[in-house]
Amino acid sequence: MVLVLLASCVSAFPLSGGNGIVNALVFGVTSESDESNTQFYIDMCVTDIATPAYPGNNYFVELVDSEDRIHETSSSGANFGGYGHIYGNLVRDTLAFTVPKDAIIKRLKITPNQATKSDPFSIDWNGVPEISSDGVIMKFYSGQRISPKYYDGQYQWVFDIKLTNTGNTTLTFSTKDFYFEDNNDWIYGADKDAREIKLSPNETLRFPITFTGIGEFSRATKIIFRDENVSMDIGAWV
Repeated sequence: MVLVLLASCVSAFPLSGGNGIVNALVFGVTSESDESNTQFYIDMCVTDIATPAYPGNNYFVELVDSEDRIHETSSSGANFGGYGHIYGNLVRDTLAFTVPKDAIIKRLKITPNQATKSDPFSIDWNGVPEISSDGVIMKFYSGQRISPKYYDGQYQWVFDIKLTNTGNTTLTFSTKDFYFEDNNDWIYGADKDAREIKLSPNETLRFPITFTGIGEFSRATKIIFRDENVSMDIGAWV
């Protein structure tokens, strides 16, 4: 089956929100997982027109997942900016959140402290990269690099992908139909031990795609499906 996807990829980042006094901007997110949990690292900044920026003093950030569960940061500082960088009234920091494995981010809730005299606000996580065609929707959730185990200096990359078959016939493809491009424009193919996947009409499946033998200085910038028919910018997600 020949599948031609139309590139309707929406750039995910930056994401923004605010309450008129305090504003926040999310630059990107990376993740790493074990057998039971996923840890998200969120790179973001906050600006405040009412009070001087001060690390860890003015803003409390929580992650809300798709089941409406609230997760507090697992970073060293309880509040945003505990070890952040200050530029005038702007604080930039990276926060870590530990959530159940395969949890999906729904929004970030930012609560300023009483000194700002402003209300809490949220940043909706509505920018998950997506490509679609007449019959298929593909979403990219995250990518992570795993330290080498068998070969010196070679890493494994795992990408979290979800496909939905919106057509009327069974969709058949292989994980070896996926590639990724690094920051040096080098293209890597998926593992040779790829598996065939079949999706029935209206079926959705979320699955990992694994790449091995990746060099120390390679950073993923694009995920490619079937000979560059579709190219998705994933730099802010990995």
